[in-house]
Amino acid sequence: MDLQNTGENISFGNDGIIIQSVLEAIPGGKSLDVTGYTPLVVPAGHVVIRQDSNGLIKVHPVSGATYAATPASHTIIGVTIASVKTSRAMVGIMTKGRVNKNAVTYPYLAGHLTALQPNITFAQDVV
Repeated sequence: MDLQNTGENISFGNDGIIIQSVLEAIPGGKSLDVTGYTPLVVPAGHVVIRQDSNGLIKVHPVSGATYAATPASHTIIGVTIASVKTSRAMVGIMTKGRVNKNAVTYPYLAGHLTALQPNITFAQDVV
């Protein structure tokens, strides 16, 4: 039995820069399905999707340093309010507020902006 905890260096320091204001969120947050998502952290401001057939809430897939295409039969529902480790992906999901899109880990796709506006506004510069 290995009782040693391995050290991890995960930074949550940009959360307050990315999420500028939260006006509405899903009450109580949600547990995210992270199947196929390989990074150790789901960062603040990450797009969250819902599978239309069963209502499963998922982290939007990524490919390298960018978002992959939104899967078919999924709806974009909001963005994560804070960074969270993938191993414990329970997080608040903002549905109305303001995001600094220049500080997010993965640049938003045009479809993300269209789906989330006008409820979520995106800063053009660092405030």
